[in-house]
Amino acid sequence: MNITYSLLSACILIAMHLPFPDVEPLRHDTFQVTYTPPDSCPDLRVDSIKIIEYKKKCYIAEYSISNQGNIPAPLFGEKKKLTDNIILRAYFSGDKRLNRGDAEAGAAYIKTGDGTLEPGQSYTGKIEIDRNLETNYISIILLQVDAFSTLRECDETNNVGWMIMD
Repeated sequence: MNITYSLLSACILIAMHLPFPDVEPLRHDTFQVTYTPPDSCPDLRVDSIKIIEYKKKCYIAEYSISNQGNIPAPLFGEKKKLTDNIILRAYFSGDKRLNRGDAEAGAAYIKTGDGTLEPGQSYTGKIEIDRNLETNYISIILLQVDAFSTLRECDETNNVGWMIMD
């Protein structure tokens, strides 16, 4: 008890003698406050997956995602570079759920015109899926939108869509 009290006392004494940094007062005209109600959020969902081309080493899949939320979904990151965009990942799986054992088979950046997906709006793109990891036992393709969970969404559990390969 004495050691804790002594350390705490020492920290307080040191802090009392440190100079405070210069802080400029805030002016009311230098910032803007935007209020977003707590139940307002984007919600990305994979709506469809379709193989449109069969190649020797890969599949070309066409996918559709939509924003089921009630505010726009920003798909471009802060840096405004392609590598900062929301990512779509492809996996081969033995079931319809994304698990640790699923084999990653490709990824694509989502590239919309202005970087925003409005509520109710859809986006259709293409992704190349590597066939090297496909087997008879893992014949389900999963696509996961917002693979790095960079976007706070209303529902984080609906980001994975699937299709069974015949």
